[in-house]
Amino acid sequence: MQEGFSFGPAEPKDMEAIFGLIDARIQWLAGKGIDQWDKEVYWKVYPKSYYENARAQQQLFVLRRDSDHTVVGTVVLIDSDPRWKTEDPARYIHNLATSPAVKGAGKAILQACEEAARRQGCCYLRLDCVRSNEKLNRYYEAQGFAYVEPFDEGAYLGNKREKRLEPQACGEGGACT
Repeated sequence: MQEGFSFGPAEPKDMEAIFGLIDARIQWLAGKGIDQWDKEVYWKVYPKSYYENARAQQQLFVLRRDSDHTVVGTVVLIDSDPRWKTEDPARYIHNLATSPAVKGAGKAILQACEEAARRQGCCYLRLDCVRSNEKLNRYYEAQGFAYVEPFDEGAYLGNKREKRLEPQACGEGGACT
C-alpha cells in the first residue's frame, strides 16, 4: 500500500462521502470535456442502492488519507464480471473514483486491489474503461493493465484491460501458466 493512505471495506458512515466523491469526479470529468460519466446517466445505471448493496456484500472499499482519515477514494472489487468469459481466478475493478484534489489516490487503490487479489490467489486483476478516454487508457497501461479487447455494451464503448499477477499469486492447482 502506498504511504499516506489506508484501504479497507466501506462502512455505513462512509456512504455520503462516497456519493460526494462520485459527484465530484463526474463534475471534474465534465469540466475537462471528458465524456465518460454523465451525471444523469451514471446515477441511473449505478444508483445509490447499487453502492449500498455492494457495501452489504463486502465489495465496496474506501481509501482514506492517513493524516485525517478522510475518504479520498472508492472502488467496487468483485470476483466475477459478465463482460469477461473466462474461468481464470481474477478480481474485477469497477466504479473507481477518487478525489480530484488528491494526487496518488488512484494508484494507491490499484495497488491495494492488486494486493487483495494476490492474497485471494487470483492470477489477474481486470477492469474496463471507456474507449474514448485516451489519457485514462494510457494511465492504466502505465499501471501494468494490458489491453485485451474492445467491447460494446449499449452506448458504452469500452476497452477490457488486465494485469497478470505473478504465478505465486495463483491459488491451489496452479491456474496460472
